[in-house]
Amino acid sequence: MKTTKIGYGRASVHDFESSDYREYCYIEADLEPWEDTEESLSLLRQRVCAKVGIRDDVAALELRQRSLREEIRQQEEAVEKLRQKWESLKSFNKKIEEITLNPDFDPIPF
Repeated sequence: MKTTKIGYGRASVHDFESSDYREYCYIEADLEPWEDTEESLSLLRQRVCAKVGIRDDVAALELRQRSLREEIRQQEEAVEKLRQKWESLKSFNKKIEEITLNPDFDPIPF
């Protein structure tokens, strides 16, 4: 019978101003030929992350990343619209200043 060995490890890093604290965890497992490697590796990830105290839900993290990218895209669009409105207001204000500071300006045109 052939066995396969898999392993997974993570480190939790907590940087404080006065110290650098790291907790490491690495677990290995011997698999039988009938065991699924991906499923076993997924179980190892869960156990290691539970020991280190971090979440390693890749699908949830990818979903969060996509939603954050969409939110950033929407914010950038809003910023661009506001920038265009700002430029429009600046040009309008400049026109008003040119008219009111003009010595030949007559507020009563008749």
